[in-house]
Amino acid sequence: MIGWIIAGVVILLVCLLGSLRLGVGGSHTQEEGIRVWLRLGPAKITLYPRPKKEPSNPAREKKPKPPKEKKPEREKKPKKPLTSEQIIALVRQLIPLGLEAAGSFRRKLRIDVLDARLVVGEPDPADAALHYGQASAALGALWGPLNQAVQIKDGRARVDVDFQQDHWVLWGRLQMTLTVGQLVWLGLRYGAAVLHILRETRKESKKEQRKAA
Repeated sequence: MIGWIIAGVVILLVCLLGSLRLGVGGSHTQEEGIRVWLRLGPAKITLYPRPKKEPSNPAREKKPKPPKEKKPEREKKPKKPLTSEQIIALVRQLIPLGLEAAGSFRRKLRIDVLDARLVVGEPDPADAALHYGQASAALGALWGPLNQAVQIKDGRARVDVDFQQDHWVLWGRLQMTLTVGQLVWLGLRYGAAVLHILRETRKESKKEQRKAA
């Protein structure tokens, strides 16, 4: 009898936890860089960057141990960033997954804040102008279905071009609310597909780099 009561309490707690609404947000600004947070009711928990640890009491600090001899590590070649064509192809593959996931929660998922600014930059001004047009067209095609798929309370997005910089950058802020159960379901259903797309894109990038070498 006690076992059934414990099992019932556990199931009740799991159901309550699954229905608990969470706020997940992130931002990328010139002033603060990348920030990711989790909002639980009125509480806001910063996930990245991690808060700095307070300095410990020097009286309690242990004496440093002599450094161990480190084996020589192989020099790792830095990973080259994706090209603009690869970024556009990656976004085109991720958009259907994002819309499908959003469509599953169109009545429950809420985007409280969506403020995005994509700045297109290329070493060649002609390429920058071309990719600016492509990115603007992609945003125009995406914005309508996105508003139909989810509730967006405060949303705006735009594409700019900067002929003085040689790379793309995305500035903005996103905050949405969903339940714990929905978040777990999203990760299980779409997480593997997203990882597969990212892995295949990286493989194609490495192949092109080898051909170029």
